[in-house]
Amino acid sequence: MLELVRPIIKLLKVEHTALENFEALMALTNLASIGENVRKRILKEDGFSNIEQYMFEEHPMLQRAATECMCNLVIQDQVRYLVLIVMCYLLFLRL
Repeated sequence: MLELVRPIIKLLKVEHTALENFEALMALTNLASIGENVRKRILKEDGFSNIEQYMFEEHPMLQRAATECMCNLVIQDQVRYLVLIVMCYLLFLRL
């Protein structure tokens, strides 16, 4: 399973269609639900930033898929820390 992570993350490109990005995000969502080793691999392959950008996309299905993937990743301590940093930054921008 771990060998699938990198090629799927590399599919996440703004040049691709929404459907292609949606399918890649859902594949990562399913992989992230498998276990800790897979979640760590997703983070190691820079998955957090790749997935995070789709949480702020205009397309609602991409937002949902990215958010669902983050929900599966947030079990990892590293992700909780990164989410906290992003939330603080967003709050700072509103001030």
